[in-house]
Amino acid sequence: MRTCKANCADKSGGSGPNECNGALFRRSDSERPAVGPQDERGVRSTQCVFVLCAVILCTPGIPDEACSLEAAENHAMQIRALTTTGLCLSLMWALLTPKADGQMPSMQGHPPMVAQTSFMVPENMPPGVSQAMYQPTGQMPPGAVAQVGFFGSAGGGACDSACDGYCGHGGSCGCSSGYGGGSCGCGGGGCGCGGCGPGGLLGQICQGDGPLNGLQNLCLFCRGSGCSVCQAPSNAGNLLGCLGMFAPYTEAGLCSQRWFDFQAEVMFLSMNGSSTNQALTSLGQGVVNGVTGQVDANIVMGTDSVEFDELAPGFRLTASMMFGAGGNIEATYFGSNHFSQAYSVVDPTNTLYSAFSNFGTAPFGGYDDTDQSAVQSLVNKSDIHSGEVNYRRRWVGPYCRFQGSWLLGFRYFDVDEVFNYETRDAINPAAAAANPDFFSSATQTRNALVGAQLGGDLWWNVHPGINLGVGWKGGIFGNRAEQDTLIRANSINNLGVAQLQENAADSTTALMSELQARLAYRLSYSWTFTAAYWFIGLDGLALGAGNVNTSQASNLFSNPAVPRDVSVNNDDSLTMHGFSIGLEHLW
Repeated sequence: MRTCKANCADKSGGSGPNECNGALFRRSDSERPAVGPQDERGVRSTQCVFVLCAVILCTPGIPDEACSLEAAENHAMQIRALTTTGLCLSLMWALLTPKADGQMPSMQGHPPMVAQTSFMVPENMPPGVSQAMYQPTGQMPPGAVAQVGFFGSAGGGACDSACDGYCGHGGSCGCSSGYGGGSCGCGGGGCGCGGCGPGGLLGQICQGDGPLNGLQNLCLFCRGSGCSVCQAPSNAGNLLGCLGMFAPYTEAGLCSQRWFDFQAEVMFLSMNGSSTNQALTSLGQGVVNGVTGQVDANIVMGTDSVEFDELAPGFRLTASMMFGAGGNIEATYFGSNHFSQAYSVVDPTNTLYSAFSNFGTAPFGGYDDTDQSAVQSLVNKSDIHSGEVNYRRRWVGPYCRFQGSWLLGFRYFDVDEVFNYETRDAINPAAAAANPDFFSSATQTRNALVGAQLGGDLWWNVHPGINLGVGWKGGIFGNRAEQDTLIRANSINNLGVAQLQENAADSTTALMSELQARLAYRLSYSWTFTAAYWFIGLDGLALGAGNVNTSQASNLFSNPAVPRDVSVNNDDSLTMHGFSIGLEHLW
């Protein structure tokens, strides 16, 4: 077997290894590919690969066929392909991996932020060491050396009372400057995005030279002065920073008295009356029980058919004014809650009977106006209004964990209701006009409660800017109760009377109690979010459902000139409960 050297010597015309190696790479200029300046390094790398291949192949003991020029070039092409692929992958990795050159360690992976250059550490001063002139009272010491124009979390920044400290490497409290979520301590924590500074969401918005410049402090604007929550989602600090944007305002501290100048809320209340249910409509004529003397009837509608089952919206406004140390005068209005409920019964066979004829038994068959009807319906409506003026005196308990107040004042409460009961002989209004047997009764009641009240509240200061409290107000009121009933019917019209009006009034004593449980979440120095649950109870009222008069029907339909006995029932009670949300403003 011939050796590689001999084979190479024959092909190259030389006898030594150097000549053999040169023979492998000797090409004419026309055979060489054109390369640019940027490809010189790649060409040199390829040549090195050929030399390495020649040294390996031109070794004694290798077969002739493996020592040929073509075999060497094939091996070199394979190695060059692998090398090129590796270089491409390395280049892609280098482009996708953030470079830390020219940045502070804490700035890696974050966009640079421009800061004042006055926080630069003097030359030759080691990181973390400061002189007295660089540490004014109330400011943090300078941190590690940072490049001019960059501001990282190495130096940190002064924080509000939510952190109670300065920033620094490894600090147990303190806040970072905003990158990494602005967390307590440069290693993480709970200050959050916007935890440093005035505090709270609105506090961050208010920072800025113009009315809208503070928007850049929100996490939405990451390329401005905002925090870095829009960067790598895997960074837990970014998530904490985003949540920290909604942290409460804490500058006032735990011991600040609860106070606001103006409060506005939207209230959603439900109402329940205690009027005794009164049967008004039966399907089919009733039958008198021979044993008890009572009328047995299939009752299909009564006053409880129109009980309120909805949340009615309204509003509540409160204004406060300082009145001595720890005291204030406050005025409150709430109301405009409108409750409404309707119900109707339809029978095409005209077998609906009313309570005016004791369900078709007195007289037998009932009255033309109210009985043998095709449609009978009810509508119940109610409105409330309340106004009060109170003097409130506040106190703060030891260690500021609890605070509260007591109040004494004057209040006016108004409850108005309308209860309509209607019947007609035809389902179609056009047919009803052709056969005008109808009845309509509208009973309106009004309660005007006036009196003194007292109360108070107790607050738990959960955290600076977060308060939970309960409050109560109540009193004994004088109630001027009135009822006014307007009646229209076919029989009355035939007698020459357009309508009948019945009135009654009475003055009595009423009780009122109001309970609330409230959350106050301070957003900034001026604004506080508040939410509350309400329970309001009143007793000694005249309600519409309790003042429907179905007695003495014979006088009503046969002799309307003789008035019926009319009175006002003011023994009912009313409860309301619901919730409210709103804002408080402090000048």
